[in-house]
Amino acid sequence: MEKRQAKYKAWHDKHQMEHSFQVGDQVWLYISKDMMQGEGKKLNPIRYGPFRILEKIGENAFHLDLPAYMHICSVINENCLRFFKPSLIEDPEEQSQLPSIDDLLPEYLNELQEDTVLDRKVRKTCRGDVE
Repeated sequence: MEKRQAKYKAWHDKHQMEHSFQVGDQVWLYISKDMMQGEGKKLNPIRYGPFRILEKIGENAFHLDLPAYMHICSVINENCLRFFKPSLIEDPEEQSQLPSIDDLLPEYLNELQEDTVLDRKVRKTCRGDVE
């Protein structure tokens, strides 16, 4: 059993990358399809950025400078980050990829644009029925 565990550990460690992110670096943020909301989420880009690292938290977590409308916790694991390398051919403004607000809104916010009653309960009391 120990030999098998050592084999699995060696295989897993082979695919791990050591990070060398520092405070102030610009990185791409990779968002999984599970975090995306709405129709066509498979067609949305999976990387956004560049974002600046503001602080290192622990061994493998970093605090990023994310826009408020993304509604994502700004402390991100290193597995979701890649170094931003600017292209020599493209304009720097065209390299930036920020998600639109519609990409990140939960579906229930799109459905409930006006006040609606979701559930109605009636309770019997000594003074009559109370809704």
